[in-house]
Amino acid sequence: MNVVVLINDREAIPVRAIPFVTGWWMSPDVVASSLAYNDSLKSFVGIRACHLVDGSRCAEILPKEWDGVEDRLKGLESRLKGMSDDRALTRPIWLAESVPLLPAGTFLWKDEFERA
Repeated sequence: MNVVVLINDREAIPVRAIPFVTGWWMSPDVVASSLAYNDSLKSFVGIRACHLVDGSRCAEILPKEWDGVEDRLKGLESRLKGMSDDRALTRPIWLAESVPLLPAGTFLWKDEFERA
């Protein structure tokens, strides 16, 4: 399955696809933390996610704008920990509910993602 999309004749990867592209090495919380520049080991320094404005103009999403996404993902994690310490029970819920907490319509340029 190809997740690469063309935006203004440039290849892009939807942010919601990154966990799948990386084999969950970069889970949604790591993606958000990396784009917020809060994860020094897995940060996308110098790379910002974008979204389309007016259907054609690309606008960068600032690192600070990922704070709310991180908060929602931490909330999901806390809720799951409150349910059970059994990872076998909570992991399927995390897999199903964490990706949709990443903002729809956001993407990284493929060439920048590959360099990072």
